[in-house]
Amino acid sequence: MTPIMKRQHHPLVLRPAPLLFVVLSAVGIVACNPGTPRDRDATTYEAEGAASHLSNSTFRSLPPEQQYQVANRLLTTVYRGVAVDEFFDLSDGLYPLQPSNRNFLRDTRAALTTPMSSAERAAARARIGLNSDDTPTNDEDALFEFTNSSNDNTTPLYRQIPLAQISEFPLSRDLYVEWMTYFLANTIMFSPALEMESTDAKDAAFVYNFLRQRIKNDESVRDIVRAYLGTQSRWRVSRSAENHALEAYELFLGLFDTEEDSRRGGVACQDWRLTSESAQYQLVRSGEQNEEYLRILDNYYIRTCDDLYNVIVSHPLFMPRVTEVIANYLLADLPVEERMKVVEGVLKGGPTTFEDIFTALLFSEAYLLQTERPLWFEENLFGVLHRMHWSVERNQGQIGRRITREIQEYGWSDLNQRNMGSSAMEYKIGRTPDVPMDALSFASHSKAMRERVLVGNRQGWEGGTWSSNERGYRGLFLEAVPHPEEADVLQTAVREDVANLNAEDFIDYLFLTTLLRPATGTERDALMDMLGPEGRNQIYFDQALEEHRVRSSRWNYSDVTYVVMEYVSRLPEFYYLARPGEEING
Repeated sequence: MTPIMKRQHHPLVLRPAPLLFVVLSAVGIVACNPGTPRDRDATTYEAEGAASHLSNSTFRSLPPEQQYQVANRLLTTVYRGVAVDEFFDLSDGLYPLQPSNRNFLRDTRAALTTPMSSAERAAARARIGLNSDDTPTNDEDALFEFTNSSNDNTTPLYRQIPLAQISEFPLSRDLYVEWMTYFLANTIMFSPALEMESTDAKDAAFVYNFLRQRIKNDESVRDIVRAYLGTQSRWRVSRSAENHALEAYELFLGLFDTEEDSRRGGVACQDWRLTSESAQYQLVRSGEQNEEYLRILDNYYIRTCDDLYNVIVSHPLFMPRVTEVIANYLLADLPVEERMKVVEGVLKGGPTTFEDIFTALLFSEAYLLQTERPLWFEENLFGVLHRMHWSVERNQGQIGRRITREIQEYGWSDLNQRNMGSSAMEYKIGRTPDVPMDALSFASHSKAMRERVLVGNRQGWEGGTWSSNERGYRGLFLEAVPHPEEADVLQTAVREDVANLNAEDFIDYLFLTTLLRPATGTERDALMDMLGPEGRNQIYFDQALEEHRVRSSRWNYSDVTYVVMEYVSRLPEFYYLARPGEEING
């Protein structure tokens, strides 16, 4: 278990990069022409070595419980989840665990490469509450309520849009692009750094739209970074010509001892500058263009800022560095040597796009079977909500249509990420690759999950508000069914597949939903004692069936769930991405 620590720079982000040279020598990377187009119909990228993908056959050979853990590890990472009854066939009970789809991994990978149609995307965005230009529709029937302020740094709309679309889009390339965009906008490479006085919400909007459109269009990593380096939003973070060069070396090459090279890069970029605060930090050209060729990084000559940008994206350290930055987040707790072997394997396949890199890492055996790390709040929150069958459309109580505003805007909300040390698009160096685990950050994460998602979220467990009966719903253990005397009227009832479970299996069902594993014998026995006739009396022994059952009322199922959620919220493993088949709470 990761020890509690103060928020600090990750050792692989702010350090010299000797390991990158090891990777370079291992894969034989040489400088190439930046922006070379790739025929993606003719070439299928595939990582190699330590980054080899987890095959569908290997996935199918895993025990059913571990298949479920791997499936949710993958989906949780992209802020989604698959529920117990969606992954397993419960028609004959919970046990033996029977996966409904033996090709889940293959089908998920295919789904993430399949775009929504224009009509599907437009309809989904209209339901979410977004116009074609990303402005809120302010329709009272929209699923989400967004901020009405577009310029205030505390309420940038573009912190909220990605999470809403990831939550509501079907598994598709559109969802994947949204997630990759949001992920990159929180890294040291692309953070709009809203904590700085020289940046504002327009920079968040620019970075989001810039990355989203170019990733969607399958542009190469080199093309994207080459275009980004000269933008006003990047200059607003670096602020001066010399620092602009220094940060380009650090962010995209992993080189940190570049004092003289940075000075020369500043000379090459001297005809560009950022105006003062009173002039609103605009990027302007001064007309003082450098005319002398300057040697940088031992082997390169530059005269202009464009020359510097071309050197950065064509340098042999460029792709290893970009891949390493992404791997540092996803594989944060994997030992450095093992992580670098994964980076090497990704590079051996010759990736050209961000999608190549992300897909290689997400579907690798190293990530799906070997990595253990704390969960980011978005991963934990949306992963659990989706596994509970939560829907923003049906829940207007504890967590409703203002969910993205609570996460990104409302400082009073338990869901707000500022106290977790992980505000979106906030920090100059991006989020640290290690999830902040200092006392305040972890306590804030734990409080949000416990009080807003688990213990205090009965509407979320049950499937919606009473008004939802008009539309029908299927929750964690309840559903809307026709009234026996009035077929056109719906009433709430315990789901049939859940009602068929005995008490022990219902407890396991709740554990699988939250912890991705069944209860241990010790846990199950303790909970049965607490919930049985000598305790809370929600569970009884059925003499006819010769098994323990939850008393039939929906309120008894709700009370059993409450007790289990209270227990789960206190386990360290609930806040971790544990290795499949491994418990980490001791």
